[in-house]
Formats: sequence, structure tokens, C-alpha cells
Amino acid sequence: AEMSATRTVCIKGVPPDMDETMVAALVSEHAPVVNVRLIRERGSKISRGFGFIDFETVELAQQLMDSHMRQQLVIDGKRVALEFSHADSRSLQDLDP
Repeated sequence: AEMSATRTVCIKGVPPDMDETMVAALVSEHAPVVNVRLIRERGSKISRGFGFIDFETVELAQQLMDSHMRQQLVIDGKRVALEFSHADSRSLQDLDP
């Protein structure tokens, strides 16, 4: 079931060498981004391959989700998943592995 639209999109399948700036640059071609936060291992700070992208409005997040990018987002030969998140990136604490 599709979750209802929110201002925040969860991105999964991000390569470990890709940082927040690179994710923001990729996504902002489709909709302006307010904040990107990748979840990292607490000790090593290595990206866990997923994160959250905040947009100014639900409409902008929806614009990204409706774009062809959602179907075709491939980085390093791997498909990256986008879905609405019901947690704002700033409210999420680092998760323990």
C-alpha cells in the first residue's frame, strides 16, 4: 500500500561513497531539496545506504515521486528506491546497527 504523501522521502540503496551533497544534487534536478540526511554507522560514520530527503512542501515531494526518476534512479548499476517517509529527517536520531 502506498503511504500517504509527506514532505520527506526515504531513499534506499545509496552507494556508501555517495554523500548528502551528491544525493541532493541528483534529486534537485527534479525538485528543490531542503535537507538530506544519510544514516551512518555511529562509530565509523560509514553510510548505511539509506537516508531521508526533506522538501519544502508535500507537493514538491510528490513531484519527485511522480517523476520518471522514481522508476529509473540507478546509481552504480543498482536501482535506488524512493518512498514517502513519515519521519522528518531532523527528528530521526542515529539508529544503532
